[in-house]
Amino acid sequence: ELVFSNGSEISVDTGFRGGTYNYLLISEVGKISSVYPEKATEIKVGSFNTVHPGNYIFVESTGHGKGGEFYELSKASRDTALAGKTLTRLDFKYHFYPWWMNRKYALPMEDARSVVFTRQHNDYFARVEKTIRKQLTIEQRAWYVTQKKYNGEEMLREYPSTDDEPFQAVLKGAIFGDEMALARAEGRIGHFKHQPGLAVDTWWDIGRRDKTAIWFVQTLGSELRFIWYHEESFKGLPYFLSLCNKLRLDHKW
Repeated sequence: ELVFSNGSEISVDTGFRGGTYNYLLISEVGKISSVYPEKATEIKVGSFNTVHPGNYIFVESTGHGKGGEFYELSKASRDTALAGKTLTRLDFKYHFYPWWMNRKYALPMEDARSVVFTRQHNDYFARVEKTIRKQLTIEQRAWYVTQKKYNGEEMLREYPSTDDEPFQAVLKGAIFGDEMALARAEGRIGHFKHQPGLAVDTWWDIGRRDKTAIWFVQTLGSELRFIWYHEESFKGLPYFLSLCNKLRLDHKW
């Protein structure tokens, strides 16, 4: 704690509750949400409420996958920004700073010439440029490819190109994390609509005490398109057959 002669003070702590503050800066909430979810909840219900409307809360972090307090806060503020809604004094204003905004993240041309770009690299940059509506320089691309050699899939979290990437990052211990990362890098994960006239297959993982899970899949050439998913516990076979029939009628499958 640092107290000034005019009565103002600056305090640093792992959490605040019960006081009243004009400015609150909370760092690495994404990491806290991932490792200490209860602590992240306490920050939201305790620390946030120490700042009255009209004053300021700053929340900054790298992303750590989908889920948790930071993901939910980011999603809500991003949705508000995309919808063009007028912010109230209780709303968060959304900010995102990708790596390519930093001019330092570029290799000198003499170094960039020696960097090898694979088809996957070029496909990735093509998707990014389409999203950000900006062309990346060879120097920027070379910096990213070189940095990725050492960071691997954690580049999505540490040096995101778009604001979806921090929440796509592979978490340590995630089942099939590397395989999902490769599928995403090759553009095999996206939004696929139902194709009329094409059969819809159902893939079942039957449970009783645990959940029964059903994937709804269409096969288009060599592609498997997963168009729907449902899971539920403590339901018998007649319930799920009725559900499938209802989905078929509702969606004209």
